[in-house]
Amino acid sequence: MLRWFREVWTGSAPVEFESAYGMNESVERLRAATARWGMFRVAGEVAAGRVSESRVSLQRVIPMVGNSFKPFFIGRFERRQGRVVLTGRFTMLALVRLFMLVWFGFVGVFVVGDLLAGLAHPKALAAAPFGLLMLAFGFALLRLGAWLSRNEPAWLSEVSRRALGSTPPGVGAAPPARAARPGARPPPILLITGVLALSGVIACVSASTGVQQYRGDATGAIITHYADERLRYLSGAIGVLALLLAWGVYQRRLLAWRGGFLLIAGAPFMQLYALFRSDVPESARMPAYVFAGLSVLVVALWGRWWYAQRPLFNA
Repeated sequence: MLRWFREVWTGSAPVEFESAYGMNESVERLRAATARWGMFRVAGEVAAGRVSESRVSLQRVIPMVGNSFKPFFIGRFERRQGRVVLTGRFTMLALVRLFMLVWFGFVGVFVVGDLLAGLAHPKALAAAPFGLLMLAFGFALLRLGAWLSRNEPAWLSEVSRRALGSTPPGVGAAPPARAARPGARPPPILLITGVLALSGVIACVSASTGVQQYRGDATGAIITHYADERLRYLSGAIGVLALLLAWGVYQRRLLAWRGGFLLIAGAPFMQLYALFRSDVPESARMPAYVFAGLSVLVVALWGRWWYAQRPLFNA
């Protein structure tokens, strides 16, 4: 356990991949076998990152799957006695390690402070268990992230070996891919279908009941109704569109992929319309302009991501 915890901060033992090519060709071959990382551009499973002679940083990117605690390969190319070697370690990003260090450090100081305060005032010990739970939660996050990414080093190693020609014949070959069940949908299709269906149901229920917003707390519930009937009808139209798109996405219809752009642009449009109504006070105009600018950026990012999902749909 202590060895694993130490490797979280220092990374794995050094690993090396000897190349069968010269320096320039080795760099180009590894670069060709990987992709530049982009949050909204990757449509398939790839090794992505930066490749240069002095710096190699690679991660395994799986669409619709995120894991901040997964290991990256961080290394560089070196020349050794006429050979080219890619050397490095598998480790979490420095920013993630710094975040967890701050987490454990802050909570640790909190727990120690409570224990010391408890020597003078026993009631202060009541807060210590909460700090211990936060420590346990941080540790559980690390363990879960490590378990989910347990195959990342082997996968990235295989990509590097194949690109550099360092896999001996018959050794390290990837197992044959398991045949997909006839009619099976890719996981991204199922996830998108579920999100669209849930969003459509919520929008339709909101439009049919006339309840625009519901907020509840310990003091009671606050229900806000539509002040503009046109917004209510627009919400219902978007809900119906989301349900139709959910069915089309599940069927992997190209028309549904095209209609997704309407939904991406339509949802922010409804919010903008609500902000720029004539009954909105002047004091709220400036936040509305800021929101409008951010909405354009969000639509552009999600539109780019949706465009990258084209290979999942039938022609």
